[in-house]
Amino acid sequence: MRILLLTSEYPPFAWGGLGRYAHEIVRAGADGLRFDVLNVPGYCLESAPAAFECIAADEGGSRVWHVLDPQYCACFADPPDHAAYLARARVLADWFHAGGGGGYDAVYAQDFYNVAIAYFLQAGGCARRLVAACHLPLSARFSYFDKAVSEDFQQRLESALVRVAAKIAVPSEFTRRSLARIYSVPPGRVVVCPLGVGPGSEPAGAGGPWLRLLSVGRFTDQKGFQYLAPVLGGLRARGIRARLTLVGRGSRENAVLARLRAAGVIDDVDHLRGVGAEAVFGLYAGADVYLSTSAHETFGLAILEAMACGCVPVCFAVGAIPELVEHGVTGYLVEPNDVDGLLERIAALAADPTLRRAMAANCRQRAAGFTWQRHLRLLEQAVFREG
Repeated sequence: MRILLLTSEYPPFAWGGLGRYAHEIVRAGADGLRFDVLNVPGYCLESAPAAFECIAADEGGSRVWHVLDPQYCACFADPPDHAAYLARARVLADWFHAGGGGGYDAVYAQDFYNVAIAYFLQAGGCARRLVAACHLPLSARFSYFDKAVSEDFQQRLESALVRVAAKIAVPSEFTRRSLARIYSVPPGRVVVCPLGVGPGSEPAGAGGPWLRLLSVGRFTDQKGFQYLAPVLGGLRARGIRARLTLVGRGSRENAVLARLRAAGVIDDVDHLRGVGAEAVFGLYAGADVYLSTSAHETFGLAILEAMACGCVPVCFAVGAIPELVEHGVTGYLVEPNDVDGLLERIAALAADPTLRRAMAANCRQRAAGFTWQRHLRLLEQAVFREG
């Protein structure tokens, strides 16, 4: 099967997120399944493009087109221009098809921003079928990206994508229930395809007198990094020597770092803005505890990756996280916003290395059941194929 993966982020801007997912499934591949990638950002984190530009390249067995179009990006300005958005999306779909892009079994739309391009590609005969992924329903009221686009416009686009897609792949039962509640999507159109993880790195072993904490993610409201300062301050007050490695960047970066400085714990933090795949797995393996303060997660890929490396998660029990973490067995779940609860569980792990090692082994065993090959098989059998 030939699949055109339509995305607004590829390769990843930061560790995690939509671009990360797209990159992983293209890299993993599967027998009888070939992905090409059409990357059309409708936003820019750094600066808007000055002129239309398309960079095409071959990556392994995939063809990748990176398209930068200032007219398309302008449609997402405040206020957004829906008529201009539809018109420009049609131009881009026709341009791609006229240039030889076609013959796909399905176009797989990765987010609502490019729903119109996906629709016109399928309607114009570029692909037989339009399917979609839904990673973060907008009911969460959190931005998955650093995108300054009106909430009403986002909701309009997501609603359109849910309506036109023949099948919708979601990463968790939580997301499936959310779509059913928000959009009344029939159960047969939504397929739960849990994400995957490659072989984890072996835990690095004892780390000396410090408890090694790790958090990975974009600096957005969704990740709840405002809780890091009181957690580190609380650990100090309890006499627990802890050091946090914080990986990521984003719109709330300066605010989070300012909180850590104001709390007097910035010296206990190593902030890494750009980390590649191999390096981040080394960080997972070198940490004792993965600290998740997210306000919303539709899967929790970083948590799964940490578990694969024997890093024990302590998390707010939100979204799909309880589908990954079994409380007291593969980590700890704490009520949302309960800093004292986080401190209690981290303190228990700090005081008992035997408990940490047992939970680390459980984590690795649990994570072994999640693979990208399994994810791709589910996509091929239940999402990409007709019927």
